[in-house]
Amino acid sequence: MPRPHRPVSLGTSARGGGISQVTPEDEIEALIARLPLGDRAAFGRLYDLTGAKLHGICLRVLKDAAAAEDAVQETYVKVWNAAGRFVPGAGNAMGWLVTIARNTAIDRLRARRRGEVGTEAAEALPAPGAT
Repeated sequence: MPRPHRPVSLGTSARGGGISQVTPEDEIEALIARLPLGDRAAFGRLYDLTGAKLHGICLRVLKDAAAAEDAVQETYVKVWNAAGRFVPGAGNAMGWLVTIARNTAIDRLRARRRGEVGTEAAEALPAPGAT
């Protein structure tokens, strides 16, 4: 059974001196918002929070650990480059990351399948110079 997300205390709030609660989803959203500023620390923290889940998604699609690692790396490059287009509050930040990872893995799977089909077709051709 999955554990529910527990809010993380960030100390006193600037508004009323109370305790501010930030959920993991809020933290992920805030980290994504810092990426367009070139914040490498935010990128590292984002990876720490989301890397295992995104790797699991890529692995489930690709069924190959090395290919999944490559897909995760490509996913984070895409996230870094597209972070400025993410609109905080307009959608689920983790869902946005999952969609990028899943689509990247599917694209790699399709490319791999096209390559395998192309290889099989090439192997069926006679060798150059053969009659």
